[in-house]
Amino acid sequence: MSVTARTGIADSLPATTVTVSTVLFGDTSPQQALAAGSGWPGVRDRLGQALAVVPAAQRELASRELGGAVASLLGLRVGDVLVAAWRAHRALLAAGRATIENPAATEMVQLGAHRITTAHHPYVDVVIEDRKIATLHFDLSLVLDVDTLLGTVRRGRLVALASGRCTVTASLGCEGIDLVSRQIVMDPAASVSLGDGIALTSASS
Repeated sequence: MSVTARTGIADSLPATTVTVSTVLFGDTSPQQALAAGSGWPGVRDRLGQALAVVPAAQRELASRELGGAVASLLGLRVGDVLVAAWRAHRALLAAGRATIENPAATEMVQLGAHRITTAHHPYVDVVIEDRKIATLHFDLSLVLDVDTLLGTVRRGRLVALASGRCTVTASLGCEGIDLVSRQIVMDPAASVSLGDGIALTSASS
């Protein structure tokens, strides 16, 4: 028997340290935190109904593995969400193009306070003897409220960040059941790995 988590989330942006799991659970084990939550019994009941024809021992095993499978869905990095949004920002794109055309130039771009929202719908398959028995659908939402941000752009790349703070609100639900919601405040500049700079144009990739 296997319990397989599928995120549908791309994993191609620079590495960062603050994940959705960090936002929702801090340093607490996601499995332990979910199991202690008021919504988790409802998720277990849904799973139990789907596995009614399965022997009790296998139902219990699936229930135990479910928490770990859900935890594996929560590795999305908050910094990646920020970078994806900034890569589409018109002012940063304009600065990227300008500094490609003039490699000696440096542009400072100020972005006003802004909100970034994203929603994901991962799911967990329960497979017994190569047969899918059940699928549980999850809803993950992120709201990032970013204070005024100052970015430095050179040669088509975002190479430095200076800002105030970013308030991150994350919520996780399953099959209409609210599981957990939590808010933290973080420093975007410390949460995004710039490396050699984040490419803002195809010419700087």
